[in-house]
Amino acid sequence: MPMLIDCIDQIARNKQRDVIYVMFGEPGYTSREDFELLEDWEHCEVRQYLLRWFEENGIAAVPCGGFSSDGWIEGYFGHLYLDVPYDSNNADYQKLENLLEHEDGSTKLPGVMFCCLPLAVAMECEDGEEDKC
Repeated sequence: MPMLIDCIDQIARNKQRDVIYVMFGEPGYTSREDFELLEDWEHCEVRQYLLRWFEENGIAAVPCGGFSSDGWIEGYFGHLYLDVPYDSNNADYQKLENLLEHEDGSTKLPGVMFCCLPLAVAMECEDGEEDKC
């Protein structure tokens, strides 16, 4: 059955703030450029672990799409919007950061990319400037 989900830039515009989310890919990437989305996200053990952890820690994790392009999503790859403000002083954000990243910003969990989408970039997407997104 089809799922109706929002794209991450739509969520940022609706919340009117920077938003954070996680993407799942093939383990072993070393940069954003060589990150390959995981097609079999439903069986991804690290994703299942994170969903349990989010639930146990009271953090809402909502399926989301990547960037919208004319309102369409080209498939769902398991991305999760995390309903926690991007704020290093926020206790829930600190828990997420500690769980997902080393001090240098590299990932602690293979194949997981912890991302922030600034509201300003999401607003550019709404203005039809997808090439900036």
